[in-house]
Amino acid sequence: MENALRNAVKNNELELYYQPVIEIATRKIIGAEALLRWNHPQMGLVMPDEMIEIAEESGFIVSIGEWVLREACTQFVKWRADRVGVSPIERIAINISAVQFRQNDFVDKVINIVAESGIVPSMLELELTESVIVDKIDTVIEKIKRLRKAGIAISMDDFGTGYSSLAYLKRLPFTTLKIDRTFVRDITIDEDDAALIETILSMASIFKLDVIAEGVETIEQFEFLASHGCQYFQGYLCSKTVQVSKFEELFLHEIQSCSSGV
Repeated sequence: MENALRNAVKNNELELYYQPVIEIATRKIIGAEALLRWNHPQMGLVMPDEMIEIAEESGFIVSIGEWVLREACTQFVKWRADRVGVSPIERIAINISAVQFRQNDFVDKVINIVAESGIVPSMLELELTESVIVDKIDTVIEKIKRLRKAGIAISMDDFGTGYSSLAYLKRLPFTTLKIDRTFVRDITIDEDDAALIETILSMASIFKLDVIAEGVETIEQFEFLASHGCQYFQGYLCSKTVQVSKFEELFLHEIQSCSSGV
């Protein structure tokens, strides 16, 4: 697996899939999250959870992460150009590995790719999990502040699953919180999950942060989030993670309201 992964970029075996981000108020697709897939010549389609750990342990995640960043930014710029004046998408989100983030030249590489691709910096959102930011917090703060100074948005992924997330809200200049799907799943039947999401949305409002709820699958979940002030969602209620051509169909057929769901 490790040997095959070494050649994955060179052999053009990696591919980005995209999941729409929907604005709850307008029910329109306003962005996308880029997610990695590996078209392995023997194993077929390999999902991130089957390869990221190996990529991190081997160090390949650095070159793979750089490829993902460049590919996603380039694709986003193309979409914006193709859709000028016709409900263009406004943001592209990319997951950042802890190993990738800890590289000394990480911020410089991101800024260079932003410049090379031509993407508007504020339209790029880097998603960090708590595992990324728990180590050497002062260095993390410095890097995030440099990224924010460059205009790049930063989201805290899987918010609520870490034991000290609240402390980070005070110290780190995030722009967005992403509510983990495990909390969204039972919000209509579990009072604790409902109360937790209400609290997260209230805190986000105080800190002036956007909130994206992940894993929204039912109209009841959507309505709960809408009634409590959540701005955005992702999930099967609109669309699963899809290839570029399928994502583009959402625009070509003007299914921007995700009419099949909400």
